[in-house]
Amino acid sequence: PDPSVTEVPLAVSLPETLQPARVVGIVRETPGTVTVHFTTTPRLQHRAGQYVLLEFRFGTSRYRRAYSLSSLPSDEVHAVTVRLQPGGKISQYINTSLAVGDGFQVSPARGEFVLPDSRAGRQFVFVAGGVGIAPVLPLLQTLLALPQPPPVALLYYSRHADDIVFRDRLDALA
Repeated sequence: PDPSVTEVPLAVSLPETLQPARVVGIVRETPGTVTVHFTTTPRLQHRAGQYVLLEFRFGTSRYRRAYSLSSLPSDEVHAVTVRLQPGGKISQYINTSLAVGDGFQVSPARGEFVLPDSRAGRQFVFVAGGVGIAPVLPLLQTLLALPQPPPVALLYYSRHADDIVFRDRLDALA
């Protein structure tokens, strides 16, 4: 083997620190996107912009998928927003079969796409497309809720007007 090449494992072993979650609401955002509202006990701690792993079990098979949290840390319930992926077993299940009262497992929040602790004198520009707005919206809401919000800009793209995720919420922030 070439010593200058670093091999990266294709599969990463993930810690089994999952906790039960229960679906308390499902909102159809676009024809192919839903927001799943869920609760956990104890309450999931997170920062705006982070993601979680959701685990679904079907028979003896377990499926884990990463989804950005689209809820604020202060919200009573947590939320992830999922776009239907062609051929995607889990995104199809979430978009077409998951129901209020259903359970799944959720990991602790992860990720470094969070706001810096020091925001003084900063300006923020966010770029998102489609469901990629999911982690960005809580970041925008956090900044705009500050007593003296910093300058914030969002460039958001969607292929069609019907596919704008969180349209009403984004309009309210404008």
